[in-house]
Amino acid sequence: MYKNLFLNKQAAFFDLDGTIVDTVPLWKVSVERVLKNFLNFEETFNLMHGASIYTNMGYLIKEHNLETKQSVNELADLVINEFINILQESDLEPRDGFWDFTYELKKQKNLKLALTTNTKKSVAQAVLDKLGISETFDLYVFGDEVSKEKPDPEIYLKTSKTLNVSPRQCIVFEDSIIGCKAALNAGMDVAVIWDGTEEKHEYPDDDKLIEFYPNFSVFVGNLDMDFKEFFNKSVERFKNSPEYQAGTSTGTSASTK
Repeated sequence: MYKNLFLNKQAAFFDLDGTIVDTVPLWKVSVERVLKNFLNFEETFNLMHGASIYTNMGYLIKEHNLETKQSVNELADLVINEFINILQESDLEPRDGFWDFTYELKKQKNLKLALTTNTKKSVAQAVLDKLGISETFDLYVFGDEVSKEKPDPEIYLKTSKTLNVSPRQCIVFEDSIIGCKAALNAGMDVAVIWDGTEEKHEYPDDDKLIEFYPNFSVFVGNLDMDFKEFFNKSVERFKNSPEYQAGTSTGTSASTK
């Protein structure tokens, strides 16, 4: 079913927060604690999906006209400390299908894999260590290793150049509008791992934005199939299922009475 998706592709790039793993709830709790403890702010707020915590803190201070003795970077660092503490106590896991999917991309499709995230290296590394995926990728590019964060395409152009592949030979897995814009501006195809945080109609209207997927499990076992092959496999699997066999057996018995 996804045979054409990876046709002529040599590399796959993955965003981290929101794509590989849902860290948004942890970030939000971390921000809430800092805003309450240091700025006495307890109102409802929204984070900019896909933006770094430094960008988010600057946005929140400006959006809510908050007075603070600390700089934006100092507040962001406080949030990061909270996040690391919460992370260590969490039961965070990658999205469904991640392990099998990345294995198949490397072993079946022989693709180079890269992590491309707005998150700074020290924080992203803590998440990777928690998930046990520090050795999954061929290349890691972090937010503090580029001069401009997403939606600027710099991180994707840098990654493709380092791996010596052209943008058109890359497929990107992103979750946020900001991340999708970065990949599309780099001239790359994008598959969206979508959890409903942002409305579908708000994403860029671009032919290179392929489709929205709930997780990675939809790809597993289907990388070398076209739609017809996928359909036939699904029918065969259904006919071999206990439910179908039981129904067939019941129907046969009834017809012989």
